[in-house]
Amino acid sequence: MLPFMSVMSVASPASGKTGAIGGWRDAVDPAQYYDWKYAYKVWAEMNTRSKLLEVFAPLDKDFDPWLELYKKNPRAALAEVEQYPKKKRINIKHGHDAQLAYDEWWRHIYMHWYWGYMNAYEKGQAEPFEQYIARFADSKSACSTPRALPYCGPFPDWRSERNKKDEAAHIAQVKACVACNRKFDGPFDKKRVPTCRPVCKGLGNGW
Repeated sequence: MLPFMSVMSVASPASGKTGAIGGWRDAVDPAQYYDWKYAYKVWAEMNTRSKLLEVFAPLDKDFDPWLELYKKNPRAALAEVEQYPKKKRINIKHGHDAQLAYDEWWRHIYMHWYWGYMNAYEKGQAEPFEQYIARFADSKSACSTPRALPYCGPFPDWRSERNKKDEAAHIAQVKACVACNRKFDGPFDKKRVPTCRPVCKGLGNGW
């Protein structure tokens, strides 16, 4: 299973939502993975959407029911893992680590770009996601020793087709919002907010 998303309304290959394990906290400490090397292999090598789905496919049967238990009672779910037969235990641990890697990508890579797009566009610095991750990956070396995955290059591109469609709509809205605001004489023009609010609604920054 690849849980998908709470921030935007995006179709998922299965039920659930992003942050199922990683939540919305700071970058996860390597010690919170069962096997950091496995998680990094998923991050660095299974770095397309189709490859990520291949990772989850053989794990689903064991991981999905366990994830449902985890959502209800994380402590009980984590304690229960060690009681399972070896193969099931490995599948759940791999599912946990792959999901946690995905949650890290979603929160710290994709959402950082997505919600930062408007500010970047206003400054003339906006760029497509593919270019964004390529540029940042240049400054992130491959990690031979455990560290938080968002500090490790290269970055994956795990977007679904629905994600790409939604981000195109988001970018179009950003451009329309900025164009609307530029029609007025600064932020204190009384006509600006009522005129631009319908265009900018949902973009943050007071909208």
